[in-house]
Amino acid sequence: MSEINITPFVDVLLVLLVSFLISAPLMTLALPIQLPKGKLKERAPDYENSILAVVNKKNQISIAKKTALNMYESGYTKPIKQNNIKVLGKQALGMLFVGVDSMLTGKYISEHDKKIAQKIAHVLCGGELSQATHVTEDYLLELEREAFLSLCSERKTLERIQSLLQTGKILRN
Repeated sequence: MSEINITPFVDVLLVLLVSFLISAPLMTLALPIQLPKGKLKERAPDYENSILAVVNKKNQISIAKKTALNMYESGYTKPIKQNNIKVLGKQALGMLFVGVDSMLTGKYISEHDKKIAQKIAHVLCGGELSQATHVTEDYLLELEREAFLSLCSERKTLERIQSLLQTGKILRN
């Protein structure tokens, strides 16, 4: 029986991970992020330039305040909520669950990673819908809220959050 050799792939991922871990603490300024352009007309012309990822904790509040003021001054308005988002329902949910189970069986993820992935899949597929359909943004936000709150009641999730806040590193439990 032939097997796929993933060693080169894992080596590349480890090199990328190590280089990111080494370079991340060196970043002290805000980094501009390019987001896809939406179809909404009511966005201010300077909206894309006002979104930043702030790596340095010392600058977060001041940059957030400047960004909010810039958005206000340029006339930013809240985007219109979407009400025709297509989700794929239980069939896609089943496929995602099989993929997650395969990753667990291959020992690429932990049991808790599986639980998180299944919650995300549940939201992405629109919950327990029997077939592909269109849903509202509020419907998906409610599914996401339920998933997040249920994960926050898990001890391992709280340990991960605490580790990230205290050490800046992700705990793999």
